[in-house]
Amino acid sequence: KGHIDPVYSVAFNPDGQILASGAEYGTIKLWDVASGQELRTLQVTNATRPILMARFNPRFESVALAAGNIIEIWTLQGERRALRTNLVNAARIAWHPDGTTLPYVNWYEPEIVLWNTRSGKQRTLRSSHGSQFYLAFTPRGDLLATRGLDGVTRLWDLATEQVILNTETAAALDFSADGTRLS
Repeated sequence: KGHIDPVYSVAFNPDGQILASGAEYGTIKLWDVASGQELRTLQVTNATRPILMARFNPRFESVALAAGNIIEIWTLQGERRALRTNLVNAARIAWHPDGTTLPYVNWYEPEIVLWNTRSGKQRTLRSSHGSQFYLAFTPRGDLLATRGLDGVTRLWDLATEQVILNTETAAALDFSADGTRLS
């Protein structure tokens, strides 16, 4: 048993025991990895696009889902905790290591929005180089790497909100566990 519709996103929780799979029409399923059994199905409200990205909170509390005009955060027990609506087209999300801030980017928009999911406040990093599609934090959370359609990876210092490095890397981004390497 699984999704009826195509799956566009998968993600493991931090200990690897739960898998989230996001499909067309805003459906996400949580799976027990060891048994293969479905734990629950979540339905994103009024999604205009498939679940393009699912990301587990690093503190095990919840899973965030990006589906076009909406981002929702759900507890693992199936309760909706937070909601962002009227987005242009949410494309990518990535949890800050503290489990509070969830940055997101919209397709074809030059801003990276840092949303504090507890307070509801947000701040915006503005890229003068167009859309940024990939996001990754250092383990300490002081730096954010983004990669845009122009093929350039930018390393942002979050304290100053400035780009401190421009370089070319592969399309996907990830930091090593100690934060000293970016691939």
